[in-house]
Amino acid sequence: YTRHLLEELPLPALLYNNPSLTKVAFQLEPLRDLLQHPGIAGFKDSSGDLVYFHKLKKMADSRDIPLFVGPEELLMDVLVMGGAGGVPGGANIFPSLYVDLFDSVKAGDISRGRTLHQKIMQLSETVYGMTAYGSSDITGGIKAALSLLDVCGSHVSAPLQNVSRERARLIEAFITKQTSDDE
Repeated sequence: YTRHLLEELPLPALLYNNPSLTKVAFQLEPLRDLLQHPGIAGFKDSSGDLVYFHKLKKMADSRDIPLFVGPEELLMDVLVMGGAGGVPGGANIFPSLYVDLFDSVKAGDISRGRTLHQKIMQLSETVYGMTAYGSSDITGGIKAALSLLDVCGSHVSAPLQNVSRERARLIEAFITKQTSDDE
């Protein structure tokens, strides 16, 4: 199916593995052949499985295909493994945090990378919530944080849900602390 789509596309494609939302995963064996297709420009993995990512990296190296990660909690690990980067939701809130992590790891400053990674983990726990890892938690948390930074409103459309008042207060305290620490 994917190979058929690639033949029809006018531009190269970035494949996206997100089995928690699509209920379908790119299996590694068929992917080995698919990654040889000239229409593949890269691959983003949001499975959260670092063993999968490591095997994928080994397969993709033969074509030098850039690999990206979805869950930012794994971004440092992926960068250390030689991944190209990530598509982190938290970068909408604090873009420099993620750029600094990328630059630190690429420069070999793993100690600084660990410090920045801990900030990302704090952001994840606070903004995305600690009880679940679903679209409402992530999107609602990001929108609440961006609202506090006067970027946009906090409302999310159904079926997603806005964050609770309690969580909004936790996010506000986190944003306030981070922005005062940066000054």
